[in-house]
Amino acid sequence: IDPPGGAGATFDIDWVRVLSWDYDNDGWRDGIEGDGDGDDDGLLNLEDSDRNNDGTSDVWMRSIDNPPGSMHFDFKTAGDLEGWTTARLDIQSHTNGVVTAAVNGSDPQWVRTATYLQSGLFDGLGVRLSTSQAGSMTLFWNHSASGGFSGARRLTVSVSDNGGLPQTIYFDLASEPEWKGKVITALRM
Repeated sequence: IDPPGGAGATFDIDWVRVLSWDYDNDGWRDGIEGDGDGDDDGLLNLEDSDRNNDGTSDVWMRSIDNPPGSMHFDFKTAGDLEGWTTARLDIQSHTNGVVTAAVNGSDPQWVRTATYLQSGLFDGLGVRLSTSQAGSMTLFWNHSASGGFSGARRLTVSVSDNGGLPQTIYFDLASEPEWKGKVITALRM
């Protein structure tokens, strides 16, 4: 992740998820449902098929829970970055499903190679992040027909200073021509 702020800036990552923009397939786009927990059941609204906890599914039937080829990185096991590597980032701690890292140079990177993702099934990526630095994050990706990370395969989004509280950063890739219909082989943020 290329976090806001320069050398010494810290951030926490709770999870990285490849999203279909309707993760729980309840007919509500994830951005509308949000990442709160409206019924206090421990599930984020975007993953809760009964977000008002009335005992009835938000739709009559969910056809999929985790689509084939989906990827969710929750970092639940301390020390296990689930295939992600870092460059110019120092991992300061990894407990309770949260990875805390500090930037130790220019162009910090959080990279996942050996990725096989059918991008046609997914519209984007969400990152649950805590930081007290405003700025931007950029997602880069490779696909089977590309020769590496390039300017054409990247998307930058704004990150607000949320006072160090968790926020979900969405990379909406639905209209990115270098994403849809490709086999994604690596991700770099």
